[in-house]
Amino acid sequence: KPDPYLSIGAQEGEVEVWVNRPRQYVDLMQLITDQTFTQETGIVVKFSIMPNESKLVLANAAGIEPDVALGVSTNIPYELAIRNALKDLRSFEGFDSFIDIYSPGALLHYIINDSVYAIPETQDFWVTFYRKDILDSLGIPVPDTWNEVIEILPELQRYGMNFNTPLSSGAGIKGYLVTAPYFFNYGAKLYSEDGFSTGLESEEAIAATKFMAESFTIYGMPLTTSSFYDSFRYGSLPIGVSNFTDYLKLITAAPEIDGLWDMSLYPATVLADGRELRYATGSAQACIMFANTDLPEEAWEFMKWWMSTETQIDFQQQLVLNYGLEYLWNSANVEAFRYTPIPDEHKQIILEQWEWLQEPVKLPGSYMQEREISNVWNKIVFDGENPRTAIDNAIIIINREITRKMEEFGYLRDGVQIKEFRVPS
Repeated sequence: KPDPYLSIGAQEGEVEVWVNRPRQYVDLMQLITDQTFTQETGIVVKFSIMPNESKLVLANAAGIEPDVALGVSTNIPYELAIRNALKDLRSFEGFDSFIDIYSPGALLHYIINDSVYAIPETQDFWVTFYRKDILDSLGIPVPDTWNEVIEILPELQRYGMNFNTPLSSGAGIKGYLVTAPYFFNYGAKLYSEDGFSTGLESEEAIAATKFMAESFTIYGMPLTTSSFYDSFRYGSLPIGVSNFTDYLKLITAAPEIDGLWDMSLYPATVLADGRELRYATGSAQACIMFANTDLPEEAWEFMKWWMSTETQIDFQQQLVLNYGLEYLWNSANVEAFRYTPIPDEHKQIILEQWEWLQEPVKLPGSYMQEREISNVWNKIVFDGENPRTAIDNAIIIINREITRKMEEFGYLRDGVQIKEFRVPS
């Protein structure tokens, strides 16, 4: 029997939706959509499983792209949009009131000038997890700020323990996901006001870079954590910042420490003027509509319905009922997330942290800055290079690339600005 989700190509008048998710999800999506959306609107939706989302670019080039794609990784919409492959969702009526369901900072990196090219579908969070039993027995308070984290480190390290940061997890390139919050929380801008150069030369950006490096060179936080979840269970990392993935593992696969751990907000950075900032990233997956769709109004109706509070609650409840808590759905619809079947005290922390959600804005050439920040960190931490020297060298490389891309996309000609570029805020 052929797999109903593998055939590409919807019938005439059907909205074609590709989903970057396993079959269980797509089965349920088709079922819910047929039962409610199609019944109510008469719009038929045909789902297909997208085995590899990098094929979206190729599909678009070949002219076989779908109307809508769901479950798209957060870095992809921008790359498609700047090449005119996506529909500006802000052109639809009621868009501005529709997006009330999201955290304010969630759309930042889907914006080019005044257009919005994707809406969030699922959302991640960075919070502090801690072992109550271990901290209590050592008399260590739960830190609320990075200064307090630094104060408890000597005590933890005396017992062979440590504090895990997002920078500790995983080797290789440190992406914006884990580096950008440091800049936000020091009040640094990633780019210049006009968007034609990097903002890394500011004193705030240098302070942020130094703290990112000194967490490891001076304060001895773990350079690499192969698995925070394992270390947290065994107690060698009884406290640290992690995300939804580890939260899911802790509530489903760590019964032996059930009730012994809790969570609190991402540590705040205390600035000289007394402000406490705790911005963190949180994008997970997005929904996009292709520019070449024949059914823009129908596709937009579907996207609005799919992200609506009612549909998201229905979907998340059915997933857990059918497949268990391992299929917990972290909807980007904040209203719907309030109905997630997790403990209320956890939910409160996540919702409060989401008020601080901020994504790094994307610009032509911003990938070079993402890479160079990672290189700067490596140079300071591993090669002992002076932070200012490392940053100065990075600035030259970043600005050169931004200029090159701004020329390619028609904002500059021979180094002279011919078109305004608006940095979203």
